[in-house]
Amino acid sequence: MKDANYPPNYKLSDLSDKSLINYFMEKPHTYLRKKYKDFSGDVIEFGCGDGNNIKYFDFYSTYTFTDYQFKLFNEENIQNKNTYKMKFDLSKDSYDQIDNKYDLFLLFHTLEHIINPHEILENLYNALKPGGTIELIQPNDPSFLWNLGEWFGSFKVNTDKKTYYYHNAREHVNSIKNLDRLIKYYFEDLTIKNIPAALNILNLNLFKIYTIRKPK
Repeated sequence: MKDANYPPNYKLSDLSDKSLINYFMEKPHTYLRKKYKDFSGDVIEFGCGDGNNIKYFDFYSTYTFTDYQFKLFNEENIQNKNTYKMKFDLSKDSYDQIDNKYDLFLLFHTLEHIINPHEILENLYNALKPGGTIELIQPNDPSFLWNLGEWFGSFKVNTDKKTYYYHNAREHVNSIKNLDRLIKYYFEDLTIKNIPAALNILNLNLFKIYTIRKPK
């Protein structure tokens, strides 16, 4: 049997690279930046990776980065005003430490990696401040556009395509179809933004942004 060679040893995409792929990858970020341009509450990002998403949020009271590990984290991001780091595993840690403390929960490309998304969604919603919002940014995987982008994206990492696809198969354990059904079942106060097309057609979009609001 072939050596698993896991986890992968490559960096996250640098969205400052003005390629066509990154133009579309950046779309959800710029959409949220415009949406929250007048926001001034407390933000927590789960599974923050390198932490570079903070550059799209110009207005906030505090911004907390969380991850179960910080191997990819860019320490320069902690230099921003009122920023904090907290080790937090969505599947294992107690939600008491985040309960009723934050106005905005951010999850960029996170739920597709988690084997118990239904439990995570329930825990997040219960911990959110009344009147708060959860933003879930999910890749449309699998879909025609996502598969096309994945194929082109494989040229940008220091591994062969077969290994790259293997890593993605291990990482993306939830399809967008199943996540979509879970989210729509659990939440009534829900809006969905499709990117880049406005039409709700899976194969014409790369991302879905789910906005979940909790009543005051």
